[in-house]
Amino acid sequence: MCRFICVQVFLWQVFSDRKAVTVKTAIQALSPAVQPLCFAGQFMAHFTSVSLWVLVVLTGIPAMGFSQDVPPEVIDRDRSVRKQSDARSEALDKVREGVASGSPEVVLDFLGDASGMVRDAVFSRLRKLSGEELDQVVKAWSRHPLRKAAPETRDLIESGLAEALVQQPRPAAADWLLTVASSKKSGQASRELSLAALAQLPQGSLDKKSLRTLTRLADKESAWWIRGEALLALSRLDPEAAEKSVSRAWNEKRLWPMRLISLQAQVHLDSAVAIERATTLLAEEIRDRQGIWDGRIERAALQLLGEEVSQLPRADRVETIESLISRAMDAEDESWHPEIPVLRQLTGVDLSTRRITAWDSWWKSRKTQWLAGEKPTAEKGESADEKGKTRVVEYHGVPIDSKRIVFVSDVSGGMSRTLDGEFDGSGPRRLEVARKELLRVLGELPAESLVQVMFFASLRIPVLPSPQLLARCHKVLKKRISEQGVPQGRGEARGNLYGPLRAAIMEPGIDTVILLTEGAATEGRIHDGDRLCWHVERWNRWARVRVHVLSVGRLSGGNRAFLEKLAVGNGGEFHDIDDRLGKIETGDRR
Repeated sequence: MCRFICVQVFLWQVFSDRKAVTVKTAIQALSPAVQPLCFAGQFMAHFTSVSLWVLVVLTGIPAMGFSQDVPPEVIDRDRSVRKQSDARSEALDKVREGVASGSPEVVLDFLGDASGMVRDAVFSRLRKLSGEELDQVVKAWSRHPLRKAAPETRDLIESGLAEALVQQPRPAAADWLLTVASSKKSGQASRELSLAALAQLPQGSLDKKSLRTLTRLADKESAWWIRGEALLALSRLDPEAAEKSVSRAWNEKRLWPMRLISLQAQVHLDSAVAIERATTLLAEEIRDRQGIWDGRIERAALQLLGEEVSQLPRADRVETIESLISRAMDAEDESWHPEIPVLRQLTGVDLSTRRITAWDSWWKSRKTQWLAGEKPTAEKGESADEKGKTRVVEYHGVPIDSKRIVFVSDVSGGMSRTLDGEFDGSGPRRLEVARKELLRVLGELPAESLVQVMFFASLRIPVLPSPQLLARCHKVLKKRISEQGVPQGRGEARGNLYGPLRAAIMEPGIDTVILLTEGAATEGRIHDGDRLCWHVERWNRWARVRVHVLSVGRLSGGNRAFLEKLAVGNGGEFHDIDDRLGKIETGDRR
């Protein structure tokens, strides 16, 4: 089984066309038992793509693109933060003048700017346009000179327009949205958001021809995430026509993500059927030998049950509650039970414990009270975690309750500050302490843990080609982590959260992302906190991972609120650990 997972990881990386990873590098990351086979295939194919198919044939693993690509990074190396701020002010002045003079299409000139600071500011103005003005901007794009710009620039502009149309649906823009969504020349972000915008339109907004185009995307699009967005849009716009497409997706035998997406779409068609299918998924064994989708589908089914069953009368929730407790009790070696958040939702009770045995005891003793409409709380000792029985690994004082983790760690310029927050002070630097703590944690996690480490500054820096078993990659991790410093070069040491978070969330086989950062975003496709949170929650519909956030920058106000929202909105927790960094140096982690 482990070999199948390792080989899948190789294929996942290669087929996702990650430029930083060569075929040789990916092969070297595999099990020693598999490497000779892979190198043989590579040699026979003269280092071409044929080697991939040789590998597929020899291993029996289907060559399907399970990965969701990350849109190209966009960073402004030419302007300092101060100059970007000046450019933002200038852009806003020109946009105000354009809107005042009846030419709101001037926003198009800046939506593709290299600076995320500029783009965010102009986007905020775009969202405030009237519906008629927004229609005018969309119409103006068809003749705008920037349509001939680089693909990355066009994607920034079209995805920005589409995102605005998600927030303010405009039936007049339906044809343009469908054109972008169905074109292979459109950027990935533009296609995704165009379909999301279509999903917000009222029924009857698309004619029969357009609905047929949308149906074709929902049934036959090769990229599963685009197909998924199309299926969700179709289920909202034409539920009757969507029934066949949803059933087809549900019965997919080779593409597991469509099972998850069909479950989400079914809610719009018949919530009772959706509940039944979610229950079926939890009861059956998901035979995903690649090890990517079993956990994601499980978590999606649980979340759906939480959302839908919690709306039913208490008596109708009993069967689901008892089945979830029984299911969690039967789990082997699970430090984190994904059923517990759902139990909290269904009962309205928070036992503040990670122990499913506490829930079992509470339910048996207080079921009658709960059914009578009371909100019984736990008695003393029922909700407390047992101490000393199971050793829990802690990361900066925060318990780790998963064995499938991506550590996303900040190496931007702010991490070169001392523990007191000074650039020029003496003593250990934040980066040094954080690096030391990460090495310690990786040395204490179980060997069977599936891990990835992703550093980030202006760009993301994955340490491994993809998540790997800790027992197989610990030496590589130790070396790479020890060597990692703050990137040097003009514009390289800022903080980009968009790309690293999207890449981390979509890593195969993981269920938890732990983000350590000294501040909010200052680089990347999106800086604005609320906007970034919205995007992260959208991506996480497919992955269903928890995002924990650890702050080391003594943040307050909007930046802190953003990080708290990021964690809570993705099923995670926020921790301000700045005051713990010094204690790590002395071995005191209390």
